[in-house]
Amino acid sequence: MIPRVAICFLVVNDMKALSALSITSAFDRTKAEILVGYLDEADLPVLRRSLVFQGIKLENSPSLGLIRSTNTYSDFSEDDFYKIVQLKWELLKKAFALGYEYVIYSDTDVYWNLDPISEILETFSLRPDAHIQIQSFTDLLSQPKLCMGFVVFRNSEFSINFIEECKSLYREISIKNSRIGDDDLVTQIYREKNFPNSILELPQTSFPVGRMLKLYSKQSKFPGLPSPIPYVFHANYVVGLRNKIILMKLFISNYSIFDRRTKIGIKHHLILQMQKIRLLINRIRRSLSR
Repeated sequence: MIPRVAICFLVVNDMKALSALSITSAFDRTKAEILVGYLDEADLPVLRRSLVFQGIKLENSPSLGLIRSTNTYSDFSEDDFYKIVQLKWELLKKAFALGYEYVIYSDTDVYWNLDPISEILETFSLRPDAHIQIQSFTDLLSQPKLCMGFVVFRNSEFSINFIEECKSLYREISIKNSRIGDDDLVTQIYREKNFPNSILELPQTSFPVGRMLKLYSKQSKFPGLPSPIPYVFHANYVVGLRNKIILMKLFISNYSIFDRRTKIGIKHHLILQMQKIRLLINRIRRSLSR
């Protein structure tokens, strides 16, 4: 029997083309059921009619304190961003309650390049002690860094308790530090649990974060040594909705084996070139000031 797998997305505020690109790519690559958590139906992306998802209404509780004065996107430079991420815990709990055997949480700045589900399930089968597979941006083994942008849960007591622990600890820490990120939180729990085998870091070549973009190239730098083809690409490490869309489209147009028609566009191309010029000018200024 094929296990029931759900992919969860959280859509809060207007994300323009970003959420549609992300969710559509998951639809096109997988056969998993799609769950979209939301606060306001007006925020739900416009998708192809053939793409059917289950909406999960979430509560903007008084304890959350989320002030949605506008429907614009909030990035991590804004207080609302750190309140919005707390909705992940509620969305995951609702997905577990629906009886799915495996639940994948995917941020809406994650592009699905290939179907990773068979590999994920095979890993769970070979590692019965593992309950969570999570994206990583670890550089040093002594300093692991986990990323909640793409994380897979086995529907188990361990996973449910882990989500409850995240939720409680987030509430506790945010009293002193209102800008604690969920990446920092899960990394802290991972360390405090002494790096258990129940939590696996996904390989960065297959599940890369935004700064790994340079690893992927159509042209081989050395004959016979092609770049890896990742399952997903997480367009993080840049601030702002526009920059995320540009980064995701850069990956799609240059490195993805699908969605060839997705182009970066003249407007975004000019913005990107201006950013490169500003960066070059700042480097020259720093060099001259030394």
